[in-house]
Amino acid sequence: RRSEDVLSVFDLGGAREPNQTWYINSYGSDPVPNAAEYLHFNRIVGGLRFRQRVSPSSTSSCKFPSFRNRDAFNRWYGKACVPNHQEIAYPPELGDAEVFTDASRLEWMIPAVDSFERIMEQVLDMEDGCSQLAAKNRSECYCQSCANLPWLREDVQRLEVAMISYNAHYGLLTYTGVHFWFLRGGRFHKRLEMTSVFVNSAQPVAENSLTGAFSGLWAVLLLWVFIAEVREIGQILVNADTSWYRALLEEYIGFSNAVDWISFIIATVVASIFFVLAIQTAHLQAKMKDLLMGAGNGREAYLDLVSSFFAEYEATYAQESTYRVMLSAYPLMLILRLLKSFDAQPRLAIITETLREASQDMLHFSLALSAMVVCLCLEGVLLFGRDIEDMGNFARAFHFAFRIIFSEEEDAFHKLEQVSRLAAYGWFTIFTVLVVIILLNMLLAIIMDNYMMVKKRSQSLESLPHQIREMWRRWRMSRRKERVKLDQIWAAFAEDAVY
Repeated sequence: RRSEDVLSVFDLGGAREPNQTWYINSYGSDPVPNAAEYLHFNRIVGGLRFRQRVSPSSTSSCKFPSFRNRDAFNRWYGKACVPNHQEIAYPPELGDAEVFTDASRLEWMIPAVDSFERIMEQVLDMEDGCSQLAAKNRSECYCQSCANLPWLREDVQRLEVAMISYNAHYGLLTYTGVHFWFLRGGRFHKRLEMTSVFVNSAQPVAENSLTGAFSGLWAVLLLWVFIAEVREIGQILVNADTSWYRALLEEYIGFSNAVDWISFIIATVVASIFFVLAIQTAHLQAKMKDLLMGAGNGREAYLDLVSSFFAEYEATYAQESTYRVMLSAYPLMLILRLLKSFDAQPRLAIITETLREASQDMLHFSLALSAMVVCLCLEGVLLFGRDIEDMGNFARAFHFAFRIIFSEEEDAFHKLEQVSRLAAYGWFTIFTVLVVIILLNMLLAIIMDNYMMVKKRSQSLESLPHQIREMWRRWRMSRRKERVKLDQIWAAFAEDAVY
């Protein structure tokens, strides 16, 4: 029984036929659901794109026993082979879904200009290859790439159904792709992948003001580092008593300055990619504007706008992905800069000193450890590779072994014993005893031995709190004009050396 609240919300109080459109009062006269609405808060932009990657078919690509009479086997097999040269043997990852090359049999469904009945007719045409147009009482085939054959055929390597939706709450464009990989062994992989791009990303708008302020500060600090390094190089070249390259080699080139220059170069590349991303995002906004205003220009013209919008989105997302990957390298440079800064304080330099002291022992030990792990991983591939995906190749077996070392693979033995309990006993026992118990503990012993030696040497050195107090005392004396700064003394010596 319909309550009065439901009647008032959906405006069902009047005499309305069951098949008529319902309207929500707060929407006014707009019907519900809205055209191209997706998950309530999203709106499909453009339409749905269907595309494939296909294999060329030929009898010469079929693999038969090495007999002379190949024609007899071709007649017995009865059809040509369609090898999948880009077949993926393991479950697909994000990178496999993001890249789609050699697309063909492109089909579009555009809710903005196509009626629901037209879209359903196109689905039927893609299913039967337009072979039943007479039964459908029409002559036009809505599947442009079928050619009297079903759209999905045996020669398909990969298939994608994709759409782009816009969420106005976040200003976010989301590319949703459903991907299918068809293997020639009879299996297929499926993956649903979504990628997103903010339409105001890297744009001069109010919501990016705080990010822009910190980016400007970061750029100023990078410029300051560059000027400081150039000034240091200039001073070395001016005061050099030998050739310029020998002076740089002896007085400048080293780990500390190399870290500064590498971090500066990476930061410059990141800033350049960010600038290109801003331009790319502006182009994406322009394409989206053209698309939203071009729905009344006919289906062919609108289809060109949709196609260019999809291409612009893919280019923008590729640029944004490159930006994130390059930006992810910058924290690694910050780690190196922190280690460099720790060298200025003896107690903080324990980490770098320990690694420096243990480097020779670790180098020799790593050769033995690597040899053992490589041999055991190869043995694991031979024993379990055909039945367990984690042991399918050497790279997967190496990562599987790494997870066993750090107890991340808790059911490792259970996976192995599904193939052979006896082989699992042997391989797992040898790997655990030899690598986890013996070699890994020897590595820790090498590090701890050098750490204790470095720590014993640094006990009598200046601690960090004492160094802070000393810096505070020098700063106060400098303000009272009771001491001369070390950089001023150095500048005076450098000036005398020049003149």
